[in-house]
Amino acid sequence: MSEEVIVKEAPPWFALVVEPNHEHSVATRLRKKGFEVYLPVRREQRKWSDRTKEVDAVIFPGYLFGRVKYADRMRVLNLKGVRSFVCKGRDPIPVDESEIAELRAITEAPRPIVAVPSIRRGQEVAVNVVLLRLYAG
Repeated sequence: MSEEVIVKEAPPWFALVVEPNHEHSVATRLRKKGFEVYLPVRREQRKWSDRTKEVDAVIFPGYLFGRVKYADRMRVLNLKGVRSFVCKGRDPIPVDESEIAELRAITEAPRPIVAVPSIRRGQEVAVNVVLLRLYAG
């Protein structure tokens, strides 16, 4: 008699829009509800009047990523701090697994991540292609 192996496929990743400056607390709430969450952060020196401290700064302010089954969307949307899913029309857009893996590779690399000010549409930028090749798939 052969045993049947059942492989559960993980739900897709989705980008969630959350209240500004509440990314960490929303991530904690989602984890407590059993969801897998990815909040890309970088180490950054923050300076106060009396001290300097290294903190985890959110790379995409107002956003985080979560694995969510279609049936659980309302559970997620009803959590305090969650505004919406990133959608096209009314449908949440899944984020490809490879994109999450690339983000993780970049954030976990020993190189520092440098923040750049907001870029406006049409503004010229310079991209260091040599560094990007390190992460090419």
